[in-house]
Amino acid sequence: MRYMYNKIFTKILDSSIWLAPDPHRIVWITLIAAMDRHGIAQFACPENLASRARVSLKETKKAIESFESPDPYAPTQEFEGRRIERIDGGWLVLNAEKYRNIVTAAVAAEKTRERVRKHREAKRVTECNGLKRSVTPSEHINIKSSDSEDQRPLKMASKERIEELRRRVAGVVKHVKE
Repeated sequence: MRYMYNKIFTKILDSSIWLAPDPHRIVWITLIAAMDRHGIAQFACPENLASRARVSLKETKKAIESFESPDPYAPTQEFEGRRIERIDGGWLVLNAEKYRNIVTAAVAAEKTRERVRKHREAKRVTECNGLKRSVTPSEHINIKSSDSEDQRPLKMASKERIEELRRRVAGVVKHVKE
């Protein structure tokens, strides 16, 4: 058996379902928890649903009747406010696909944000003595000093100065790796 994970939107707290009696809300949450990726909650009969919801059979049947009937107070009038429809092997949660698409779009947007953030982070590069490496702003070290030799282009620097700069760069790289 494959386990499903279904998200519940916080706006359920403002829906007409939250105004329904407790047994109705419990049966509704049970249907949402049990539905598969197609919105089908596989219960052979109301007795199975009542058992899983831990609600009396009488209250479960009232809830099912309510969910299969039009709801004039439903926030959207898709399916005339009806929430479920009886099908072979269970009930179809009528707006399941709509909400699954909202979740899928939100997850995709979050993954894109994370991918772009990582890409931008990897693109932060500085050049030092011909070597390229990624640095964060806090790691950036200004290697200029006050003597006039630092003001000349690197190719015109003395051998000693080049060696000194290489040692400093090596020290920075070692520090960053630690």
